[in-house]
Amino acid sequence: LAKLWSLPQYLIIDEISMCSKDFFAKLSRTISIARLANDSEALASKTTSALYCPVQVTTDSEDEKAGRRIYEQFSTVVILKEQCRVQDQEWLSFLHRTRYGVCTAEDLRMLRSLLITSPSAPYTNYQMSPWNDAVLITSRHIVRNNWNNAAISRLCHSKKQTLLISRAFDTIGKRQVTSEERYRILTRNKTRGKGRNEQSGLPQDVPLVIGMEVMVTLNVQTDLDVANGARGQLVGIGLDENEPAVPQHTKQVILKRPPTYVLVKLYRTKAKP
Repeated sequence: LAKLWSLPQYLIIDEISMCSKDFFAKLSRTISIARLANDSEALASKTTSALYCPVQVTTDSEDEKAGRRIYEQFSTVVILKEQCRVQDQEWLSFLHRTRYGVCTAEDLRMLRSLLITSPSAPYTNYQMSPWNDAVLITSRHIVRNNWNNAAISRLCHSKKQTLLISRAFDTIGKRQVTSEERYRILTRNKTRGKGRNEQSGLPQDVPLVIGMEVMVTLNVQTDLDVANGARGQLVGIGLDENEPAVPQHTKQVILKRPPTYVLVKLYRTKAKP
């Protein structure tokens, strides 16, 4: 590892604005260890703070202070000039002015015109394109779940598809967990210093239906665009060989075992067939 890290001269970090100060300190410490160098500034951290935030002497951890000092040593800044994902020049100009806090009255007028509840907004028919394929962006978990469930229900009704419910197949050793054990797992606060996030946010039940919209939430293969935010459509479901046949004209079926595979076709990817 030390030999590998002794060669690179540059480290490129995507989405640097999302990095925190203590992350920078930890990164510096890790690279220093890999290069067999000493890092006298990186100590234990307890919280996170954005890189652009000045050091708070009384509240910042030592890692955050060290991370900010590392950040201030940067002498070269590369500014993105072209945004390939957005083609609307008016919107790009608005985003640029927002970044520097110089929005105009015209920007506010444009934003207000986008509100579907605005009297000046064009008539919205949710049964027609593009609104029938609209994407909801929200930080509210329950709102997101209700939106997804409504979209799946509408798809099953319009396409006359059977909704398959894949339940978590949790095991301990080689046996499936009991209902009592599953309850303890779901209700515990902390185990071995970890919270419920150790489940990676996976739900107990996952609805599956051919044609449903899906979104990647983890960076799986960024060089192929299989990354966070990538969208696609579920086009195939391979059931377990021991799964009973799905009855026809049934609205919903709870699977006995997880599917062997779920095939998703991404709308944009660099992967070759």
